[in-house]
Amino acid sequence: MAGPYTILEQVGHAYRLDLPTAIKIHPVISANKLCKAADDLLPAQIQEPGLPIVVNGQEEWDVDEILASRGYYGKLQYWVKWANSNPDPAWYYASDFIGCPHKLKEFHDANTDVLGPPRYLADWLQSWENGTDEPEYHKDEDKLPMTGRKTRTAAHETEQLLSNAQENTLARWITRLTATGFPATPLLIKFLERHPQFKGTYSRQLESARHKEATPKKISAWFNAFKARTEEQKYKPCNIYNMDETGFVVRET
Repeated sequence: MAGPYTILEQVGHAYRLDLPTAIKIHPVISANKLCKAADDLLPAQIQEPGLPIVVNGQEEWDVDEILASRGYYGKLQYWVKWANSNPDPAWYYASDFIGCPHKLKEFHDANTDVLGPPRYLADWLQSWENGTDEPEYHKDEDKLPMTGRKTRTAAHETEQLLSNAQENTLARWITRLTATGFPATPLLIKFLERHPQFKGTYSRQLESARHKEATPKKISAWFNAFKARTEEQKYKPCNIYNMDETGFVVRET
């Protein structure tokens, strides 16, 4: 039953409408049978899609607002809200919006931390201002721009056990320990890949520490202590193990 009709009053959970005399039905209608007039729609009310505009023989739709951007297999895509149309979950390539470059500019001016803008947005804006129907084509116009992209390390920061700031603090701590000649214990492989300055540092600084500490006096004291402890506890040679540059353990197992 087409409208619109004026609501006269609420009757329980229904409403009495001001119906014309030609409509021979009861004027009290349940609320679930009513919807707001098409000239003043509710935010979530379904709208009839608008008709496309034909430009250079191709159908194009009016963009109401650009909602988000993303990278998809190395190309830039946008999620948009079309004017006078239902929500569209699809993502579209940047080149699909050559006809509305000002919308792209508005979106990126308001959202400086997202992917984009397109590589040739300046050319598209210039063509729009000059009234050119079709700007110069570039085969890489959909590729992700060099600016606005996060580095691989920054993009995967949320997947790390430590943030980049925490890792940098740890890196400074390891550097200080290494400078004293006592490097920290071996680290995770991924951490070492992100901080390659620690590769090879271990052996060089350890040699330096060994050279400084290995005096005749200290070596004699070490062997005297080792001999005394062995004789006191009567350790067997088969129970003496882990004698290396990081220390030694002597005990009965």
